[in-house]
Amino acid sequence: MSSERKAMATAIYGLAVLGSGLLSLLAAEPGKAGLWFGVVMGGLALVASLLLYVRLRYLGMGVAWVAVGFVGGWFIYDVFFQRGLGQGDVRKYAVLVLTLLVAAVLGAPARKNSKTSVLRNPEPENMAG
Repeated sequence: MSSERKAMATAIYGLAVLGSGLLSLLAAEPGKAGLWFGVVMGGLALVASLLLYVRLRYLGMGVAWVAVGFVGGWFIYDVFFQRGLGQGDVRKYAVLVLTLLVAAVLGAPARKNSKTSVLRNPEPENMAG
């Protein structure tokens, strides 16, 4: 998968986490902690998206995995251990599913650029014999 697609998926994820933080502020549960968690982790995912977009691949992937790890870890703990399965709200399940999807996108192998591939554009110095 290309860096642009990973950057786009991470940006959408960051905006979703930000939105989830804003929704937690409106929920009946204590929302200030959820708001700050959403702002920090969503902002971290957006920074990772920017790093991936400007082709700082290793740094961007590291920051993205930190955001995905913290968000996924917290929601897995909250939904499965703290409250129990079936006791969470739709927002938490949606963020958990989105976290798993973004982890799959980030874990997908990087695609080689077809313009520089030796198999697609053979150049005399790269050809054997």
